[in-house]
Amino acid sequence: MTRIETLAIDGGLTMDRAVELRQRFLHAIAHADTLRLTLANVTEIDSTGIQLLMATKRTAQASGKHLELVEHSSEVLAVFALLDLVAYFGDPIRVPPARPGLRQTMPPAPDRSSCAV
Repeated sequence: MTRIETLAIDGGLTMDRAVELRQRFLHAIAHADTLRLTLANVTEIDSTGIQLLMATKRTAQASGKHLELVEHSSEVLAVFALLDLVAYFGDPIRVPPARPGLRQTMPPAPDRSSCAV
């Protein structure tokens, strides 16, 4: 039987909360086969938050476990698009309904046509 631990992140996924969130994530990975992070209520995410998600994914994989990111907020989607991280995490993306007062445009995808290989 697969054990899934679901954690909802409310507020910022930022440097200010990195230690607290890291401890919660590691505890959940230790006690479950899958850590599912609900990101619907993430209001801001910075480079530390991105690094935390990436490190959590690596930790889960090294333990033979899984990290699932679900219900991405507009803020998370914008950063993932900007940094081209959607494929890295590999989770299905569902665009959330618009929230009042938020900009509804996504940054354009980077133009890779001129990149040398």
